[in-house]
Amino acid sequence: MAEGYEIRSGAAIAVATHLLRDAAARFDVVAGRMTAASNQAMSAWFAIAPPYHRDPAWHVSARAAQASLAAAATAGDLRRAADVYDAADTEARLALLRASDAPHTDAARDARLLERRLDGLEARSPGAREEARALLAEWDASWLSGLEWLLPLAPDAPRHAPTAMSDEYAFGELLGAAIGSVRAARAERSRGAPPTPRSDPIEVWARPVPAARPPASLRERGARIPYGEGAARVRIEKLTFAGGATRYGVYVSGTRDMLERDPGEAFDMESNLAQHAGQEGASSDVVEEALRLAGARPGDVIDLTGHSQGVMAANAVALKGEYRVDSVLALGQPAVVPHDSATLTMHVAFEDDLVGSLSGGGIPGVVGSPDSLAVRGDYGADGEPGRWPDPDAHAFGGYLGLLEEVEASGDARMAPFREHLAALAEAETVEVTEYSANRLPE
Repeated sequence: MAEGYEIRSGAAIAVATHLLRDAAARFDVVAGRMTAASNQAMSAWFAIAPPYHRDPAWHVSARAAQASLAAAATAGDLRRAADVYDAADTEARLALLRASDAPHTDAARDARLLERRLDGLEARSPGAREEARALLAEWDASWLSGLEWLLPLAPDAPRHAPTAMSDEYAFGELLGAAIGSVRAARAERSRGAPPTPRSDPIEVWARPVPAARPPASLRERGARIPYGEGAARVRIEKLTFAGGATRYGVYVSGTRDMLERDPGEAFDMESNLAQHAGQEGASSDVVEEALRLAGARPGDVIDLTGHSQGVMAANAVALKGEYRVDSVLALGQPAVVPHDSATLTMHVAFEDDLVGSLSGGGIPGVVGSPDSLAVRGDYGADGEPGRWPDPDAHAFGGYLGLLEEVEASGDARMAPFREHLAALAEAETVEVTEYSANRLPE
């Protein structure tokens, strides 16, 4: 991975297909110009009085013709790659549609449209559908690298790797259970259904903080997630624009009590497990209550930002459909869910982050709008990011550093995110409130 990370358009989609087709069109232009240059040079050569010799005009014509053929072939390769990625995305969308439990009165019609699109891609690029299925199969197997640390350790295992299990049968049982559990949870989330309701009594109270300006970068946006000892659980920013329009920035903390030592902690392992299994949790209830206390109403526009469990709590709010989710920034997500095709998303995870491997590879296609991205990093920078989990890879600070690197990359696919930040910068006021919470006895 260049610079320790890779920017993709989806878990199994490496490059946005519209960028591939734009590049192909530019190569077509080059091919046309080289053909014209070859013809002009050939005309000049024919204008020479006999006997003809291979003078410079002939050589220019031949080389221009070769360049034209090469550019045309590159354009064709780019278009085929775009067709394969489009087919993979369409296959994934078709699978999600068929598995979805969400209300969808036109599901049969939409399935036929997707099948027709696949037929069209196959007709234009024979074999594209088979390549797409192979790509999806490769993606489906690749996430298992995040569980390779369960295997008996190799001699080159790093110091932070766990001790090998001596009981091979117990190891096989554990590995099989882990893989089966993650696969089942991923399949359930892929349906896009609202979380199963739970009854988790909570109390939420406000902690007013000074007004702020809108985030000027993705790193700054991520840094607003409450983090550290004594920090709140949720931060809500109410942005007001000229004319009175409003939107809410929602920043959600990660897990605060891994060992469940505090029975009053809402962001604990109980909430983690419930939300990973597709249920509501106390932490998602806290986010909803914080939004209500901040004045958000059904249909209002919100931007969700979370780390670790905070991503799952934000997912639960998005899937319930009460608010219009304009963007999602997810850091170290243990779960990925479908988002509306108008929602701009960025999912950022280190491949050596054990928590990130719990997403089961996420969703193969684009999650959200066509401009959405998935960023995969190598925290240990050892060239084998999925082989051994790094205990520091899930740390909040590492993700902020990765965001900074991605923003400085100059990648053209970052443009929609810069435009989104520029739109937020138009806000005239930003009211900020942070919310703490407790889980109450039932």
